[in-house]
Amino acid sequence: MIGIFRGDESIYDEPITKVLTGMQTYGPEDPEFDTLMKHLEGLTKMKTETRRRSVSPDTMATVLGNLGICLIIIAYEQKHVIRTSVKDFFIRAK
Repeated sequence: MIGIFRGDESIYDEPITKVLTGMQTYGPEDPEFDTLMKHLEGLTKMKTETRRRSVSPDTMATVLGNLGICLIIIAYEQKHVIRTSVKDFFIRAK
């Protein structure tokens, strides 16, 4: 993802890193590995629940593109006597 759209690191990143390091220490056949796996699942679930829903870069590009088209059309209409309908260029939200 682009750096502008990424948030700050979560408070769960450090514990997740510690659990992943512990998982590398133990093998998959070790009973401690299952415990670490449960901890990892819980931490990632908590991290995704607390994450803010952000605007996707694709949506931002679409909105900015539509605004740019509108401004170009309006600027052109101010200089020339041609009537167009700017609303036809908007992409309707579903």
